[in-house]
Amino acid sequence: NGRTFQADAFEGGGALGGGVVPGGLTFDGVRRVPGMRTATYTAMMDSSGDLVAAVADMAVLGEITAEHVLTFREQLIIAPLIVADANLPAQTLVALADIAAAPARSGADGPLLWLEPVSVVKAARAVESLGAAGIASLTFISPNEDEVVAMAAALGDEGEQGGASAAREGGAASVSGEAASGRRIGRREGQREGQRWLQWWGDATEAIAGLLGGLHRGDEDRAPVDDKGVRSAAEALVGAGVEHVLVTRGARGLLWARAAEASGGGVEFEEIAALPVDAVVSTRGAGDCFVAGAVAMLQRAASKRLEDGSSVGAVRDAIRAGLKAAQLSILSEAAVPCELSGESG
Repeated sequence: NGRTFQADAFEGGGALGGGVVPGGLTFDGVRRVPGMRTATYTAMMDSSGDLVAAVADMAVLGEITAEHVLTFREQLIIAPLIVADANLPAQTLVALADIAAAPARSGADGPLLWLEPVSVVKAARAVESLGAAGIASLTFISPNEDEVVAMAAALGDEGEQGGASAAREGGAASVSGEAASGRRIGRREGQREGQRWLQWWGDATEAIAGLLGGLHRGDEDRAPVDDKGVRSAAEALVGAGVEHVLVTRGARGLLWARAAEASGGGVEFEEIAALPVDAVVSTRGAGDCFVAGAVAMLQRAASKRLEDGSSVGAVRDAIRAGLKAAQLSILSEAAVPCELSGESG
């Protein structure tokens, strides 16, 4: 009684390249990579709409290199918000973190930076890649309970493993210097092929783990998550410099960790309930729709930096918008329901 869904990325990729998507989107940064496939994602759902397993072909995302991103540095540095996910290569994440942090070095406000962790494996890899400075440049992260624990565990390993992780992506251990100066990063073809192989192997092993029940099991099969451990992990990430840790918890809503506003410091938590759903149709798009809804609301408040006195209200509004978008997704067969648009309230 299960269902299988696959994104029609072969047509979708061509449509994006042709600029046919409405909503005022531009595609100046889209690359066509000869010999590579548009990313695809196949989800296996059970009869209750929960994800059982997923297979992802994301190798092409390895072509979103730091070199490519740096050609848009001037546009990114004045953007209100940058959204990245952990499918990106290590060097690209580091370059984006450096772009977000650069204005602060001269006392100016830079773009907010949101990292979507994607999965347990990629969440930990992102922390190892970013290092202490990169982590401290993150304004938002949106892990689930398993991912936030993995990210906190990786905090202790990032100093030792970060260099190796970045090197595996096909270049020097850190590109923060190159990002700051705008220098291009040279790569030999052999390194590029190695990067593609490593990306493919990482995606393949993660998909196999999911099929065996390790990463993508339905909620009814998962071991209970220790709430105390989740809170400790979120607290550690706030302590490392992340401004807002937004832990998604399915039907239990969201746990928000942030630096306490009181002069004594510390971390404060806020729980925001999920919106009620009578019958779950599909959960496969809920996480992405949460991020999209929250980001859309944040753009409306982009005239203020979120650490100002009114920031908590702005972020709370964004979270609620994200939860509404997630609710609409859960009630729809489509991962992104037709009710959502750039003009949605």
